[in-house]
Amino acid sequence: MSTVWGEKSHLDRFDYLCQTYVDTDGRIYKLDQKDENKIYLTTDSGRETRAIGKILVGKHNLLYWKWEDEKNIFKQTDAWSVNLYIFEEVDHIVYETTRYIYQIPRIRAEEFGKRHQFAHQEWKIYIPLKYWDKRHKGIDEKELKRRNLVGDSWYPVMKPIFEQPFMTELGKRLHRLRANTVIFPNEDRTFRAFKLCSFEHTKVVILGQDPYHQPNVADGLAFSVATGGHGTIANPVNRSIDVVLEEIETSMYDGLNLSGTRNLERLAHQGVLLLNTILTVQKNKPLSHKDMGWEKFTKRVLLELVKDTTPKVFMIWGAEARNLFKEVTDRCPAPQHLLLFAKHPASDLYGADATGKITPNYPNTFRGCKHFSKANSFLIKHNRREIVW
Repeated sequence: MSTVWGEKSHLDRFDYLCQTYVDTDGRIYKLDQKDENKIYLTTDSGRETRAIGKILVGKHNLLYWKWEDEKNIFKQTDAWSVNLYIFEEVDHIVYETTRYIYQIPRIRAEEFGKRHQFAHQEWKIYIPLKYWDKRHKGIDEKELKRRNLVGDSWYPVMKPIFEQPFMTELGKRLHRLRANTVIFPNEDRTFRAFKLCSFEHTKVVILGQDPYHQPNVADGLAFSVATGGHGTIANPVNRSIDVVLEEIETSMYDGLNLSGTRNLERLAHQGVLLLNTILTVQKNKPLSHKDMGWEKFTKRVLLELVKDTTPKVFMIWGAEARNLFKEVTDRCPAPQHLLLFAKHPASDLYGADATGKITPNYPNTFRGCKHFSKANSFLIKHNRREIVW
């Protein structure tokens, strides 16, 4: 078995797979010595050798692309299996059939998959189909663009919202603004919170205000700070996230969680929807896109999440978020969900002492709210996997 994933670079993992037998009826090998960035998984039927998948080297990761017969998926199993030799080395998995393309990041597959041992000491991980993002092959260009922006899981939920007149007007206005001003985040990251956290498996919703307005910071996830190519902090200029991380460190890890990263993508993959009330902002102008239509969009999204009967945790921080969320729950009460309210994390910064220390005094401060431990207790109670904060 391979070494622990993450200890080696993706190029080292690729080299390892080039030399590894994968299962009893197939092995990985280089199809062409001139092609150093592609290897194929093959199977030998006795009459011919055919490729059933391939592993591709990306800029920072490995992609495993596999082909399957549709009948093998829908008639014989409710899950797909990936051999552990491959699974433990790649970053993203794609299954292509004649009708659909399914994909899942490895970290999300790890969250929902189960490992099984078969004959000949073969180990595989089984990931139920409902956890994969599904895209129908041959869809029209407009639908494809929207699916790429929000993900296949959210698209059925978003489609009626996208078709509202206010969203059409918002889209036109943003298009004009992007032509003349700098808008954060980039267009392809505006809906990234949804793409990384599917609708069906959203367990926690954290409602923020608007994206960071400084360059190289906003990454499409509320409170999250963009990272560079090797996990370094690109530009940690806003301290709201520091207040959040300090509360996590104190309430969950007794002050001993020294992760050192302000990027929250790891939470999104676990089912935490990091949603801003306003999804875009002009450079160096906080709240510049207030009242453009994003608030209507966010309320519609929250309404769909509240209406869903699967128990969730909603963390509502700050007066503006509380007022907006109240409009949602006035329309649709949420007795099956856990609603947690606190002051906005940024408000604690104004009460810090000369050394920057914040004395917890909840509810007068965000610090001390213990939202993260309360959320995990609620999830465990309802048989949902807790979040590794």
